[in-house]
Amino acid sequence: TSCGRLFDAVAALAGGRATIQYEAQAAIEFMQAVPELPVRGYRPEWREEGRRLILDVPDLIRQVVQDIRTGRTLPVISGRFHRYLVDAFLLAVRILSRDTGLRTVGLSGGVFQNQVLLEALVGALQAAGYEVLTHRQVPCNDGGISLGQVWAGRGLVKQ
Repeated sequence: TSCGRLFDAVAALAGGRATIQYEAQAAIEFMQAVPELPVRGYRPEWREEGRRLILDVPDLIRQVVQDIRTGRTLPVISGRFHRYLVDAFLLAVRILSRDTGLRTVGLSGGVFQNQVLLEALVGALQAAGYEVLTHRQVPCNDGGISLGQVWAGRGLVKQ
């Protein structure tokens, strides 16, 4: 949900859809605007607070606004934003892997319906030596959560 709202915010800032007719419409159109994923995107910054990683979203917004002020187009901003997310997730995985020793990454959540993001992130993670798990039979979005809740509830009823 948080990543989806970030897509909505950046898409609206960049001149994309500000109002939607259905869930994720702005994010879908923003994804479709990416002509090709650039090598460099916005610079992600994570900070560690205890055992939590916090993504510096205000810094991202400053970078997007700077691009808007210099006349960058929506497709360019969308491409840079998608690359930003790939780089941000990869950096977070590296930090968490360093701390835990884990080398397997599961990608789940509605944002991974975005094929541009999913394919680029899977490629980056695999190139960095991680095993990547993705959804194949169960949806990665709320449908998968609902199925999991039904499964858990079924177990409780049997008890």
